[in-house]
Amino acid sequence: MTGGRIIRQFGRFSGVGLVNTFVDFAVFALLLRVFGAPPLPAHIAAYACGTANSFLMNGTLTFGRSLRDIMHWRITAWFAMAVAIQLALTSLVLVAAIGLGASPYVAKAISIAVGVVANFAMSQRIFAPGGPVPGARKDQ
Repeated sequence: MTGGRIIRQFGRFSGVGLVNTFVDFAVFALLLRVFGAPPLPAHIAAYACGTANSFLMNGTLTFGRSLRDIMHWRITAWFAMAVAIQLALTSLVLVAAIGLGASPYVAKAISIAVGVVANFAMSQRIFAPGGPVPGARKDQ
């Protein structure tokens, strides 16, 4: 993949990421403020909501896979494994930032920023042509 294509793909990924970030942060804030949830469980629930959106939008819009492709068990399993790694990473960042004195909202923002790079790298490998299920568009 050429540099220009990677940049365009990262641009689409970033657009989807803005939607995911809004969903993630909105659910997190709702759970904290309205339901009084502790930060870590609120983070996990909010992350799950953003992740579901990410799976569908990035799989189809960013990486050009069909809905049928992304629902294949291999892609779903690889994506679930990547999500578990990213959730562990972002949870550690959240807890560490709170431990260092950051508010839960600032800690959440930091954890989202740290997760973006790992998410792109892993998603690109999962959804790309030659990934777990062959057949993606070759023009990506």
